[in-house]
Amino acid sequence: MWNSNEDAAITTYSDIEGGWEGEGNIDTDPLFTDADNGDYLLQPDSPCIDAGTADTDGDGDEDITDYNGSAPDMGAFEYGILGPTGLQVFIQDSSVTLAWDPSADDNFQYYALERSTGSLFTTDVVTNYLVDSYFVDNDLEWDTEYFYRVASYVGEWSEYSDVVSVILEWMAISDGVQIPISYKIHQNYPNPFNPVTTLRYDLPEDAMVNITIYDMMGRIVNNLVRNQQTAGYKSMQWNATNNAGQPVSAGLYLYMIQAGQFSQTKKMVLLK
Repeated sequence: MWNSNEDAAITTYSDIEGGWEGEGNIDTDPLFTDADNGDYLLQPDSPCIDAGTADTDGDGDEDITDYNGSAPDMGAFEYGILGPTGLQVFIQDSSVTLAWDPSADDNFQYYALERSTGSLFTTDVVTNYLVDSYFVDNDLEWDTEYFYRVASYVGEWSEYSDVVSVILEWMAISDGVQIPISYKIHQNYPNPFNPVTTLRYDLPEDAMVNITIYDMMGRIVNNLVRNQQTAGYKSMQWNATNNAGQPVSAGLYLYMIQAGQFSQTKKMVLLK
C-alpha cells in the first residue's frame, strides 16, 4: 500500500507477513506452488484456500459469486483441482465413445461425465457417474450436436475438462443404409497405445482409400490400406508393425488417410 495513512487502512481476509489487525486476517506461509519461479498457485493444503470472503464491501451481500469451495481463496489465483485431460470422442455407427486420461490422484473415487445439447450445459443435461475413463453413448439422435465434459471426484470435485462436441450426420439411401454426409478422420483410439490402435474415418461416397503410416522423418512405415471402399463409417487397426511385419520402436507417428480428393493427417503416440 503506497501513499496511505496506516491508521486509516482497513485490510481484511488477507494473509499478511508479520500480521495485520483486521477481520479474517492471518499470518502464515501461504504455501505457493513455486514462488521462486513465479508460480503463485496455491498448494492443496494452503491455509489460504476458502479463507477469503465473497462480501468485499461488508454490506452482507456476496460481491464475488464465481469461486470454488465454501468461500473465495486469499490471493490472486483461486485454487482448484485440475480437471481430467485428453477428452476425445470417437464415432462408430450410431454411437460415440468418449475417452480421457485416467486420474492419477490417490484420492480418486469416480467421474461425472456430462452431456448437453448446449455448449453452456444448461439444456438437456445428462450425467453419468463412472469409475472407468471411457463411456459409450448409444442414446443419441441424428443431426443433433452434443457437448461433453468430465470432472473427477477426489474427495471434492475437480474442475471440468475441456469441452468436446459431436454430431451424428447421415443420409438415407434407397436400401435404408445410413452413410456420412462428409469425409472425416477421427483421432485414433486408444492414444497413446501399445501395441494396437484403431483408426476411424467416414466416407460419404465410394472411393479409393489409402492409409499410410509415417515416422516423424516423413519415411513410410506401413502402407496399411490401398483399396476401393464403399461409403460408410469405417475403421482399421494398426498393430505397430512396418511393411515387413516387424515391430516398430516407440515414438510419434503420423497417419494419412486419402480418399478421392480428400486427404488428412493426424498424429499418434506408440508406447513401449
